[in-house]
Amino acid sequence: MKKRLLMIAMTLILSSMVACGKKDNNTVNVEEKISSEKNTEDKENVEIKKEKKEEKVEDKKEELPNWRGIEDHFGYIVRGKGSIGIDISYPSLKPTSSGCAYQMDPALVLVTGPGRDENKEPILISELKAAFYETQSSINMYLKMYRPYNFTDFEFEVNAEEADNINGLSVYKYTGIHKYSVEGEAYEIPFVAYSVDTKQVENSYPTIIVMDDSINNPSMEPLPAGTIEAYARKMVESIKVDE
Repeated sequence: MKKRLLMIAMTLILSSMVACGKKDNNTVNVEEKISSEKNTEDKENVEIKKEKKEEKVEDKKEELPNWRGIEDHFGYIVRGKGSIGIDISYPSLKPTSSGCAYQMDPALVLVTGPGRDENKEPILISELKAAFYETQSSINMYLKMYRPYNFTDFEFEVNAEEADNINGLSVYKYTGIHKYSVEGEAYEIPFVAYSVDTKQVENSYPTIIVMDDSINNPSMEPLPAGTIEAYARKMVESIKVDE
């Protein structure tokens, strides 16, 4: 009888040990499966983030494929008042002696001051928002120097304007249409301009203007929408005022 009871007790103990062993193995398998799934999910998340980052970089490159940020110095003297001096980056090419500069695409860029009046006195501007209008005579002068002789009747029509602050500089932005004639035939091209208060000389503000001159450069790829806006803003963002 004792032997039988002993055998039953041993059988129960062994059964319990086997059951525990099976439970432990199952737990390990479940934990390994969860860990494996988590590692796979983490890898997928990393890949997705990497792809999104690459897409953003690619989009940025595609947005302005010809932007190089070529730095140049611009400045002028305001007699009896002081001088304006800034470092500014052009999209891809520095200006010629005429002040205007085609870039690696049909963008036509000019940076200029207000210029002088008919008495050769520096033009002083009452307020920043009037700067582009007061500077148009200077802009037209440089365009006449740069364009072929058969380009005439230069004028600008502003369709929108707004005040802004870029990197601590007060600016005024203008967008509109540049009109001119070629041998009597009228043409129009879009422009974006910024007049900037460098705080170096009171009532004297340099102006940056970027025009889409694709129609005069049929051998080049036309500028994508938004290019001149982006060029003009990046030029303003690049400004470093002389101390």
